[in-house]
Amino acid sequence: MQSQQQSQPFISIIIPAYNAEKYIALVLEAISNQDYPKEKLEVIVVDDNSTDKTVEIAKSYEKRFHNFKLLIKEGIKGAAKSTNMGIKEAKGEIVCSIDSDAILQNKNWLQEIVSHFEDKTVAAVAGYIATGNTYNIWARLMGAELEDRYDSILTENVDHVSTCNTAYRKSFIEKVNLFDENLYYGYDVDLSYKLKNAGFTIKLVKTVGCNHYWKETLLGYLKQQFNVAYGRLYLINRYPQKASGDKVAGMFQFVQVPMTFLIGFFLIFSLFSFSSVYIAVLFLILLLIMQLPQLWRIIKKKKDASYLLLPFLNIARNMTWCIALLSYYFDKMRGKTKIKIL
Repeated sequence: MQSQQQSQPFISIIIPAYNAEKYIALVLEAISNQDYPKEKLEVIVVDDNSTDKTVEIAKSYEKRFHNFKLLIKEGIKGAAKSTNMGIKEAKGEIVCSIDSDAILQNKNWLQEIVSHFEDKTVAAVAGYIATGNTYNIWARLMGAELEDRYDSILTENVDHVSTCNTAYRKSFIEKVNLFDENLYYGYDVDLSYKLKNAGFTIKLVKTVGCNHYWKETLLGYLKQQFNVAYGRLYLINRYPQKASGDKVAGMFQFVQVPMTFLIGFFLIFSLFSFSSVYIAVLFLILLLIMQLPQLWRIIKKKKDASYLLLPFLNIARNMTWCIALLSYYFDKMRGKTKIKIL
C-alpha cells in the first residue's frame, strides 16, 4: 500500500465558483470522500465575485482537507480566468477542473482518472457527465441530449472535453498557454483543440463521472445556448477545420441549425407567397424525423415518455443558435466580434 501511495502523483483540484451556494457543499463533500491519499490532494476554490454564501460555505470545508486554498480576487470575471488563477497556484503535476455544480459520482474518480496519465502522451482525461437534477423537466431534457452524445462515442480518444470533471497534465496545458481568458464560453474546447494540435492525447472515460446540475428554466437554457453558439462560431473562425464538429458535438447537431434557419426563412417568405408555408412545414417534418433515432435511444434508456418533448427543445435551441449566428456575423461585419454574455 505504501509503495502504491508513493507512485501516486500529487493532485490539485480547482473549483471556479460564482454564486455556487446551492451545490458547492455537495461538490466539496464528494471530493473529500475520494479514495486517494489525503496528503497528496490539494483543493483550490477560486471565487469569482460571488454575492451569496459561496465563500462562507467553502471556508467551512477547509479542515476537511490537508491542503486547501480559497482564492478570492475582485474583477476576475469568467471561469477561464478563475481556472487559470487556480492552475498557477496549483502544486500538483495533475490539475483537475471540477465545476461548482458537478458532484463526483464515484469514490474512485481520482484513482481511475489519474491512472490514464501513465500514458505519457495523455494531456487530459474527462469523466462521464450525468444529469443531477432529473426532477426538473428542462434539466432532464438538456442532460439527456448530452448523455446520448456521450453514449454514442465508442472510443476513449476524443477531440475535446469540457471542464466539468476533467484532469489535465499541468506541464502540457502550460505549453499551450492554459485557457484563453478572452473566451467566456468555449475556452474548454479551445484548450482541447490546442492540445490536439500539439500532438497530445485527450480521453473520455465513461466508467466514472459526475452528476451535473443544469439550468432549470427554459429561458436560462436558451441564454446559455446563445453564448455557447456564439462562442462556437468564434472558435470555428479560429479552427475552420472543425466547422463540421467533432466527436462530442458533431455534424448531426450542427446541420440542424441551417435547417431551422430555412424553416424561419420560408415562414417569413410566406407573407408574400403562402405556398412557402408548405416548404417550411416540410423542413420541420424532416428536422423532426432526423431526431427520431436519438429520441428512440433516450426513451429506451430512460423509459420516460416526457423525453418526447426533446425534439421541440432542440428546435428552440436551434432557433437560438440561428439568432447567435446572425448576431455573430453582424458583429463581424462591423469588426466588433467578441464573446458575448447574456
